Amino acid sequence: MKTKRTYLRQFHSSDLEDLFEMMSDPEIMKHTGFREPQSKNSVAEKLLKWTQSKKVWAAIETDSEALIGWFMLKRTILDAPELGFMLIKSKWNQGFASEISKCILDYAFYQLGEEKVVASVDEENLASVKVLKKLGFVETKSYSGDKGICYFEILK
Repeated sequence: MKTKRTYLRQFHSSDLEDLFEMMSDPEIMKHTGFREPQSKNSVAEKLLKWTQSKKVWAAIETDSEALIGWFMLKRTILDAPELGFMLIKSKWNQGFASEISKCILDYAFYQLGEEKVVASVDEENLASVKVLKKLGFVETKSYSGDKGICYFEILK
């Protein structure tokens, strides 16, 4: 999948250092499902799984060929595929999350034939809430979950 400024690809084992740099940052991780910085061993274990996955991607900036984020579209505990993402701090507030997520939604609806995509977000993560609303997601009370988590969905 490609956007104007990025492309998504499977993770490679060579992504370990860049991924660890992102996933060891407390400010990035506090609003993710992981909640806290990850150790290098933990990131290496996750990376091993992600290199085999067709539902978790490395976001690469086309101009620099640098890894700028992690995106997923996979079934979790919810009844539809869940969109998830994290970006390196230097790419925050530049539209990358919206741009890449829009591409993933198009893939979900028009290539995979999904009728609905869901997302869960920490209620304090106002930037991600803003991204989801910009994309057309609406908050839903359909899912019960952890306190402090907001659930969103978008229909085709």
